[in-house]
Amino acid sequence: MRDPRFQALAAQLAGYSTALRPGDRVLLELTDIPEEMGIALIREARHAGAMPFLRLNQSLLNREMLSGATEEQYGIIGRHRLAEMEDMDAYIEIRGGGNAFELSSVPQENMAAAMKALNPVSQRRIRHTRWCGLRWPSEGMAQQAAMSTEEFEDFYFRTCLMDYAALRPAMRKLAAMMEKAEYVKITGPGTEISFSIKGLPAIPCAGECNLPDGEVFTAPVIDSANGHISFNTPSLFQGIPFDNIRLTLKNGLVVHAEAGDKTGELNAILDTDPGARRLGEFAFGVNPAITRPMRNILFDEKISGSFHLTPGQAYHVADNGNQSRIHWDMVCIQTAAAGGGDIYLDGVLVLSDVHTNLPLLEKAAAMAEQARPDMIVFLGDLYTDFLRATHAGDYITQMKRLSSIAPAYACLGNHDMALVDNVERILKEGGFTLLRNSAAFVTIPRLGNAEVKLVGLGDLREGDFFPDRCMSPRELGEESVMPTIVLSHNPKGRELLGGYHWNLMLSGHTHGGQIKLPFFSTPLLTSEGETMYSGFHPYEDKQVFVTRGIGYIGPGRFNCPPEINLITIQ
Repeated sequence: MRDPRFQALAAQLAGYSTALRPGDRVLLELTDIPEEMGIALIREARHAGAMPFLRLNQSLLNREMLSGATEEQYGIIGRHRLAEMEDMDAYIEIRGGGNAFELSSVPQENMAAAMKALNPVSQRRIRHTRWCGLRWPSEGMAQQAAMSTEEFEDFYFRTCLMDYAALRPAMRKLAAMMEKAEYVKITGPGTEISFSIKGLPAIPCAGECNLPDGEVFTAPVIDSANGHISFNTPSLFQGIPFDNIRLTLKNGLVVHAEAGDKTGELNAILDTDPGARRLGEFAFGVNPAITRPMRNILFDEKISGSFHLTPGQAYHVADNGNQSRIHWDMVCIQTAAAGGGDIYLDGVLVLSDVHTNLPLLEKAAAMAEQARPDMIVFLGDLYTDFLRATHAGDYITQMKRLSSIAPAYACLGNHDMALVDNVERILKEGGFTLLRNSAAFVTIPRLGNAEVKLVGLGDLREGDFFPDRCMSPRELGEESVMPTIVLSHNPKGRELLGGYHWNLMLSGHTHGGQIKLPFFSTPLLTSEGETMYSGFHPYEDKQVFVTRGIGYIGPGRFNCPPEINLITIQ
């Protein structure tokens, strides 16, 4: 009896994934799959008006060929297959086989020779055809997934036939966030790594090139990755099973790699060519139906709550310049059950001047959760002194939300001083480090984990401003002190720091002027003759940044909306 799921899958591949059109030439490369599925695919291609071409393989025969592979032999094979691929508009590959480890006994040098010869074919297919690849369910795949054969088949067809178009809007939002970011920091068990993604596109994958699908990928800037990473998902590459892969990278290069008793095989693969030790892809897995590893990369790289980093060839649509004959997706799951972890996209999140406005603080916390900054700073005035400080627990809850996202630091504002004990308690219990004429030392991942001095000064108007307690005198010389960021609620504090070393001041206090009439460049409520009331301002050889903050005092804001800011440290 014909399985209706075969026909549905063929329709998905021909109609949605590769969007076959009249006159298209499509190569169907099929390995160890039921004839019924092949027939359904040929018929769907013809139904779309396309011209199907067929290539049939068998796993055992492929292994035997590779076991005796030579460069001359596969050079000829590669030339023939490249000529064939050059004639194609589309490509669909379905790969079956009962034994996922069939190629594990093939000598590494033979695999390398075959990959070198066939890499131009792969690149032609990726760059110049509409393509989609998938595996065919087997008893071996079910066993690897710890499922019965029937259970795995049901899962397979359910994930391959899901409505991928419905996932695309959310994936596009994630892609937009990635494209705005300049750098990424990833932390978790055995992992602390950072790299830049500045200027590289982010590509949502919603069933067009793989089934199952569900990832958003880009690529690290080729020489930017520094740190170490542990992958907690089993991996199968070139027929060899790997567990607990750990990589250490310096300036984009894998300088150390280990995988238990497979460390030798791991390093042999990473020595395939120079590009094999650099990263060609970074991606988030977002398929809600795939929640655990199956030692099958077409499933595992899509696990919801995972990311993968890829030694080897970059995709041309997100090209960081890395070239290699390998492309090895290594997956790390960051769900709570898998040990957790965090991914931060870009910069320092700056907020200030809550002024007892809890709803706006809640909104700011929600925005911070979306932005995932590397550090959060609060620049004072949590409370307004003429309002009674109530509901402290509600403020603690929101500050905890913020501090759970990234390391969080704060200084005090002038209104905080009237209720300083209460404010200090809220900040402390909310997970913030209060810098009151004191300093902390932080790292900036995008700058290769360079250390920066973070100084928090007390409020100028309230007489709590003592830079001598925490700042380096200028007389020491610029070269002898580390870069310094100053948190000062009042931007006028800059005028009293002539004798001290600093590079950037972050301030609030002004509310951006709070009321700004149309057609007038200067707001009405600039206090104390302040000229720096919003945004970046050069000051001597330094920079001052003033946020409008999220709250207000008095009648409210007009034409001067509240804001939180995400800035990037250069």
